[in-house]
Amino acid sequence: MNTMELSIAVLFYPTDAFYYIKSKKKTINYFSCIFLLFAILTVRIITIYIVHFPIAAIHPRDANIWLEIVKFILPVITWVVSCYAITSISDGETLLGEGFAATAYAMVPYVAFSIPLALLSRVMGRSLLLLYNSLNVILLAWVLLIIFLSVKTLNDYSTGQTIKVCFLGLIMMLLIWAVLILLFALTSQFFQFVLDIVLEIKMIFMN
Repeated sequence: MNTMELSIAVLFYPTDAFYYIKSKKKTINYFSCIFLLFAILTVRIITIYIVHFPIAAIHPRDANIWLEIVKFILPVITWVVSCYAITSISDGETLLGEGFAATAYAMVPYVAFSIPLALLSRVMGRSLLLLYNSLNVILLAWVLLIIFLSVKTLNDYSTGQTIKVCFLGLIMMLLIWAVLILLFALTSQFFQFVLDIVLEIKMIFMN
């Protein structure tokens, strides 16, 4: 299958699509996976600018593009790492590359339907905000269900074991984020400390 065929398969036959990824683990096209990640970011940025103003969660003038990129890429990367770590100690069969490919393709519904949904919002008013948000929740649930199926299929888990692994993966994701935030805070404080020292030394020599 090429990228388009596999994307369509993920939409309608996700289990078969992930069995295909599993069977081709040694020849996975990582370029197409990276392309999907860029497509996710592009779609997100486009939707910010075309969602109808009265029901937009983020207005274009207030949007921080870099923050939006981090909000979408960081969860994907940390989920792949977390899921791989958990499955490695839970009799899993997924390689890191397979997990990355499966997660990237699981985002296809978001790529395919976010812009049409944003365009649909152009004919909605504030009174239809609940409907618009409900459609977004359904889209998110669809993506999460496909991710769930990817974990189940790639590792030959039972439904119960898949739920357990996904739950532990989410916990590990939170731990990774906490560590990253802590490291960022400590690094910022360290550089601020060094900067203060440099300024003090500079003032001493200037005096």
